[in-house]
Amino acid sequence: MAENSKKAAHLAPYCFKPGQTGNAGGRPKKHPVTGYLKDQLDKPIPEKMKAKLPPIFVEVYGENATFGEMIAFKLVAMSAKGDIIALKELLDRVEGKVAQKTVHTGEDDGPILVEVQDVRSKLSDRLAGSATQPAAS
Repeated sequence: MAENSKKAAHLAPYCFKPGQTGNAGGRPKKHPVTGYLKDQLDKPIPEKMKAKLPPIFVEVYGENATFGEMIAFKLVAMSAKGDIIALKELLDRVEGKVAQKTVHTGEDDGPILVEVQDVRSKLSDRLAGSATQPAAS
C-alpha cells in the first residue's frame, strides 16, 4: 500500500484539482472546408481578375483588395440594383435573421388544456384487483 502512494506522489502536481477540467472547450470541431474558404477570402485578388473588375472597386478597396472584399462589393452592388435575394442575404448578414414569432394555442385559438389524471388511485385499484384474483396456471 505504501508503495502505491509513493508512485502516485510524483504525479500529484499533474492531477486535476476537484472541480477542474482539462478540456473545458471540448474537442475542437473540425471544419476543414470552412478553414480553406476563410484562408481564400483573405488572399489578394490576382491582377488578371482585378483587370476585369469595375474601376470603382479598385477605387474603393485599393490595389491590395481581397476575395472577401470583392464578394462583399458584389453583394452590395447586386442589392443596390434591386436583387431581392442579394438584399435579403445582405440584411441577414448585417442585421441578423428576423426572429419568427410562434404562438401555441388550443382549439379555436383558446388556451391549451392539459388533463391530469390521478394515476395513484388507478394503480392501487389495479394492484388490489390482481391480488384478489388467483394466478393463472
